[in-house]
Amino acid sequence: MEVEFTILITKNHRIIYHNFFTFVCKILIALQVMKKNIILTQTIILTALVAYLFFNITGCKQEQKIADLESRIEELKSEYTPLRFKILDRKNENIRVAIKFYNADGKAIQRATKVMKGNELSFDFYVIPIAERYLTFPIKVFTDKTPPEKGETLTKFYDDKDFPAIYEVQNMEKKLRGGLQAVFQRIKNDDFDADDRYFGNMVHDITDLKNYKTGVVYKIVCRTKGGIEVMED
Repeated sequence: MEVEFTILITKNHRIIYHNFFTFVCKILIALQVMKKNIILTQTIILTALVAYLFFNITGCKQEQKIADLESRIEELKSEYTPLRFKILDRKNENIRVAIKFYNADGKAIQRATKVMKGNELSFDFYVIPIAERYLTFPIKVFTDKTPPEKGETLTKFYDDKDFPAIYEVQNMEKKLRGGLQAVFQRIKNDDFDADDRYFGNMVHDITDLKNYKTGVVYKIVCRTKGGIEVMED
């Protein structure tokens, strides 16, 4: 199936943290100048500083893990099927769909059945380029009557203690696991930086499923060299 790519407009949370910290400091310094509760003011400033440093240190650790992922990315399977789905019925302007999630070894990890208003089904993916490979994450399922932002979130179905279980394989190397986990955490937190070497080139990949048969199982195949394909199972 041909898939249309659209550039994702990202959010720069580091700027938000910095601006928030600057704003808090300005307000609290003004209060201190006014000599209102100086001890409390100093305590709040210290707390804000600790929080600011925590966010920055955590961000640096995640960036290092993602950088380490580059050297291990080729260890991922070249092709995997993160989910299968079946349209159970379409009636009364509603579509009922069963979705089953799998790890990279092909083991089922979670399932869900959803009823949504509409007749046409779509899946939304994040596709992240890393070292000439692509990480693909199913993000939402929605319909022609439901916009993507109001669709059903899919990450919760393969979130295994902050690790994306769709990439799970036996005996996964530590740095590969850490890198995948760091990428997944940023996706879940909607923590994207437009200037980031990885997330700045991230795209949405939306599959539109209009003419699929009721009762037939379909699988979505993702390839680490690029490409998402929907086919009958």
